[in-house]
Amino acid sequence: MIGYDHSQEPTIREILQTTVSDKNDLKTMAEIITRVEMESATNALDPALKPFPCFNNKSCTFQNRYKYANKIYNISKEFYPKTKTNSKAADKLKEKTRQEELNICKKSGNNAMYIHSVTSLIKKIILNKGYKFQVAKNIAKTFRDADEYYSKLLAHLPSSKSLQNYGFEIVTKAENDKVLKEIEEEELKNKVLDFVCARCDSKYKSDKYSEAGDCSYHASRPFYQFGLKKYPCCDKTADGFDNPEFCCQNKFHVYRQQEFKERNLISEYILEEELEDGEKNILALDCEMGYTTKGYEMIRLTIVDFVSEKPIFDKIIKPVGEVLDLNTRFSGVSEIPSGSLTFEEARKEYLNEKMINKNTIIVGHGLENDLQVMRITHSKIIDTCFIGYGKLGRRKPLKKMTAFFLNKFIQTGEHDSAEDAICALQIIKREYFNEFNFKINTEQLKWNDL
Repeated sequence: MIGYDHSQEPTIREILQTTVSDKNDLKTMAEIITRVEMESATNALDPALKPFPCFNNKSCTFQNRYKYANKIYNISKEFYPKTKTNSKAADKLKEKTRQEELNICKKSGNNAMYIHSVTSLIKKIILNKGYKFQVAKNIAKTFRDADEYYSKLLAHLPSSKSLQNYGFEIVTKAENDKVLKEIEEEELKNKVLDFVCARCDSKYKSDKYSEAGDCSYHASRPFYQFGLKKYPCCDKTADGFDNPEFCCQNKFHVYRQQEFKERNLISEYILEEELEDGEKNILALDCEMGYTTKGYEMIRLTIVDFVSEKPIFDKIIKPVGEVLDLNTRFSGVSEIPSGSLTFEEARKEYLNEKMINKNTIIVGHGLENDLQVMRITHSKIIDTCFIGYGKLGRRKPLKKMTAFFLNKFIQTGEHDSAEDAICALQIIKREYFNEFNFKINTEQLKWNDL
């Protein structure tokens, strides 16, 4: 993989010691790993463990996959003694190892995800003393009526102060009118503004976006693994305090508004008190965003009915500004078709008594960002971020929450706002209504010759 330093590859011992806290388990693992490492040190890679081809593989080099397949096999054969004397048993276990490694490769979007999945597999093999896995199966859904869903979620709505702590905008009409007056008096809509690029931090004038020079950046934020700063977008590792060479380039710099006043420059807000008084409904929503000459704007909106889990609005939206970057890698939107609804036209379709209104409970993931680009405020919010935070108070990504709560794997490529909205509402159903829970069937693979 470009930019991946194999000399920094952690050993099996290092990987597992960072993920297992039970002292007895660690002792068992240490004994097995020590024995396996001593044997592996003098043995070449087994040709019978060469990985199956993995088309569109973006996670790991062939040689690295080969090494990890050998590691998986050498650990697992400790629990199948017949593999040491019976060639058929050994062949069968090697075939199983190759298939497990291929499954990991297919699901992994980058090298870090690949290593994490291999770690998880090895840990399960040791703790379960072989290929004995917990197989999740959906419990049948309990169908409730809309009123039952609504009344229970209504009782769990957070306070305005809590919403503000989560980053939601709680704005009174007086406060909004004051901002609009300032914009008018200062003639901000007609002024050339100072922008700072959201990607590379370059400074430029709002009317000089095409003359500000190329923008070089990393598409994803870095994370730390085994003490190393890594970029998941390209799998490159930072060397000391120096960031690796940027993996993306755009001919335009882009800007993202950080303040309520700045967002009002693009399009004015509709406050919750200004919404229509309509149905008591529950709607899940998710937006995809892109960059325009005006800033960060909504380019797709999906609204899903909470009870039926069916999309009732899913459209590409023409932004106010001229498109600079649709952020296709993450948004999944590659073009704005001619005839797409404008921002204001779309508003008229989804802000009404039948869809989003004063009484609507809005559910989703990271909804403060969605409401900002929709330019609406709302206080009846149930967000997945209310369910749990990760380490250091950081929000858990929807991808991880979906894997944990629903046993589903999403966002392996471009995002899909419909999929994201549905997964968010299913997580909320599981948390508040015990739906989409799982019963665990423990199945031991029965190999007579092992």
